[in-house]
Amino acid sequence: MKRIAAIALFVAATLITTGTALAQNQAVKANVPFNFSVSGAWLPAGTYTVGSAGLRNKEIQIGNQEKHTGALALGMVDTNDPASGGKLLFHRVGASYFLSEVRYAHSSTKIHLPVSKAEKKARERAMEATEASLRVNENVLIAMN
Repeated sequence: MKRIAAIALFVAATLITTGTALAQNQAVKANVPFNFSVSGAWLPAGTYTVGSAGLRNKEIQIGNQEKHTGALALGMVDTNDPASGGKLLFHRVGASYFLSEVRYAHSSTKIHLPVSKAEKKARERAMEATEASLRVNENVLIAMN
């Protein structure tokens, strides 16, 4: 009976340790030189720590401790690409920037963020204000440390 209890305790400890290791944050820093939006929250230019936490790292946490600003976003995980440098991908619509993807350094994980209501409205306004032949949307990459 003691042997079964010892084995059960060992298995439980292993599962808890593994779960904790899988749930640890991946965090990187990026200097973003412009104001931008994440899931409807507008953040000022500055140095941000970007990390993932939560179930299967779908949740993005982005914050600037100096300016006491931050946001949370929920995205879709994509692990199909080979590992590369960490990057933030922004959609530029007019003069506004919207965070659309986080790529972690030394990892094949990318997190795609859905298009926010603010970005949809900005696209609609931009389309109304420009000719059909002009380029409205532009992607901007920021390398992370």
